[in-house]
Amino acid sequence: MKVILEFDGVEEQEQYNNALNGWRYRAIIYDITQMIRSKDKYMDEESISLDELRLFIADKANEYEVSI
Repeated sequence: MKVILEFDGVEEQEQYNNALNGWRYRAIIYDITQMIRSKDKYMDEESISLDELRLFIADKANEYEVSI
C-alpha cells in the first residue's frame, strides 16, 4: 500500500505531527488499557482515581514524546 500525505507549511504542522505520531497515541491507549486491566485484576476493591489516571497519561505522553 502506498499513501501520500501532503501538508502546507507551518499552518498544518500540528496535523502533520499527528499523522506521523499516530502509532505513539495508539501505544499510549494500549498502555492505559493494560494499566486499568492490571488494577482491575489484582486490586480487589481499590479503584483508580482520576488524578492517578491523569498522571499516568501525562507520564506516557512524555515517555512517547507527544503532546495531549
